[in-house]
Amino acid sequence: MGWACTASRSLRPTSSPCTQDGLIRHFSTVADAVTTPVYLYDIPARTQNHIEPATVGTLARHGNIAGIKDSGGSTDTVRAYLDVARDVEGFEVYCAPDHLVLWGLEEGCAGVVSGLGNVAPGLLAQIIAGFNAGDMEAARGAGKLCGPAEGPLCPGLPAGARQARALSERSFGRPLPAARAAARRRAGRADPRHPSPRGAWKE
Repeated sequence: MGWACTASRSLRPTSSPCTQDGLIRHFSTVADAVTTPVYLYDIPARTQNHIEPATVGTLARHGNIAGIKDSGGSTDTVRAYLDVARDVEGFEVYCAPDHLVLWGLEEGCAGVVSGLGNVAPGLLAQIIAGFNAGDMEAARGAGKLCGPAEGPLCPGLPAGARQARALSERSFGRPLPAARAAARRRAGRADPRHPSPRGAWKE
């Protein structure tokens, strides 16, 4: 069975901070160089750069930039991106923070790109199915389980997702901090920064 790439997601350069003009030139160069549609990815906590809505407005008119995935978690930013989508036909906004999945759909996002889906796909499916069926009570009930404060299934992705996944299926492998802690214990060196997660893994 053959596989084909139908779109690509692009981060900003990771070696140094960029100006907004630099981001425009970077993403435009990427989009010029490929034939598949490009989706911008705003994740300022990892890149130390935020793609401003005005910058997205410019890039959305490139012709080969199809949308943006927001992982910043700011509802104001997502709304500003959605304003761009309303102005530029075909431009899509995807919401990533799991506690904003339902909110993003209600606001008009084209979809979600969820870390939670790797750990609890059934829960994410309940939110989506409830929304699509107009059963907002069911969607909100499922959504409460992945809220930023009260939700037990948002432990700080991606590391938290890996730990939760490993707890549910041992064959998945240990999260890196737990693996390091185990190695230090074998060597007789305790590492208080990475304690073993409540006996989830036993030597």
